[in-house]
Amino acid sequence: MDESPVIREQWMEATNGKGDLTVWLAELLKKKLDVKPSRESNVINIKFSGTDPNFATAVANAFAPAYIDINLELRLNPQAIRHLV
Repeated sequence: MDESPVIREQWMEATNGKGDLTVWLAELLKKKLDVKPSRESNVINIKFSGTDPNFATAVANAFAPAYIDINLELRLNPQAIRHLV
């Protein structure tokens, strides 16, 4: 996504080119992301709001394996939390 000319243009307009594009993009995505764990199971609900349904689906689906990887890493290596913060 950070290589998209459209996204780079939006970043330039929003920040005048100041700061890091990937940090700006992550913050933008995070604002539209909603992750809620189920209280009685290991299921999580991931929702992403957007005007393009295909893009929203792709973003939500990309967060699922990342969540699983991080959750597994934290279970196997609790000290890893220091590297994530």
